[in-house]
Amino acid sequence: MVHVGHTALAQDVARKPYSADEKARLLAGKLVTRPVTEQRAGLRLMGGSSWQIINAPPELVFRALLDTKNYPHSLPTVSRASVISDAKTTRRVRLEHKKGPVGIAYRLVLTIDHERRDVNFKLNDRLESGLRAAWGFMAATPYGPNQTLLSYGVMIDPGEGLLVGLVRSVIHEWLLKVPTQMKKFIESPYGRKLYPLPAPRSAVVPAPARDAGQARKQ
Repeated sequence: MVHVGHTALAQDVARKPYSADEKARLLAGKLVTRPVTEQRAGLRLMGGSSWQIINAPPELVFRALLDTKNYPHSLPTVSRASVISDAKTTRRVRLEHKKGPVGIAYRLVLTIDHERRDVNFKLNDRLESGLRAAWGFMAATPYGPNQTLLSYGVMIDPGEGLLVGLVRSVIHEWLLKVPTQMKKFIESPYGRKLYPLPAPRSAVVPAPARDAGQARKQ
C-alpha cells in the first residue's frame, strides 16, 4: 500500500496503491515512476514519485543517501557536490549538474531523520541558479533480507534558464531516476567496497513505502 501524508504534492495518481504491474516491476528490480505536473501559486512544478528495491540493508542505503562526496556517482547528472554546513539533523549542500554544454549550481538544505532513515530537502539557493522552487524526500525502508525499498519524491520549478539546452520532459525524466542511480552506485564494485554487505540475517517484515505525497514543503 502506498501511504500519503497530510500534504499532497500533486494529482491523485500518487495516492494509489501499487498496481500489479508496478509490483512486478519492483520485484524484478526495475524502477517504478509516477510522474506528475502541477501549477501552484504561480509555479510550474514537475516531479512525482519513484521507487526501487536495492540489494542492501536500509542502514547502508541510508549511509549512501548522506554520502555527499559521492553524489556525483549516486545522483543523476551531478558533477560536483560539497557540504556547506553540517549538524546532526540539518545539512546544507551545494550541488552542480552538467550535461553537455548545460550546467547549473544550487544549494539545498537537508533535514535528516536518523531513526526513520529519511531525508527531506528543499531549495536554499542564493546562487541565482534560476530554479524557482524545489523540495522532496528520500527514504530507506526494509523490504526483505538485506534489501531496501528506496522511496523518492520531488517537485521542482526549474525556471527558464535551465531550459536553454533542455526540454522540460528531459529534466522530468532525470528527476525520477534517483533511485535507479542510487541502486547502480550501491551495488557496483565501488559501492560494495564503501558499503559492504553484513552477514546473512533473518527476513524482516516489509515496511510501508512513502510516496511523493509525504514530501513536505518547508
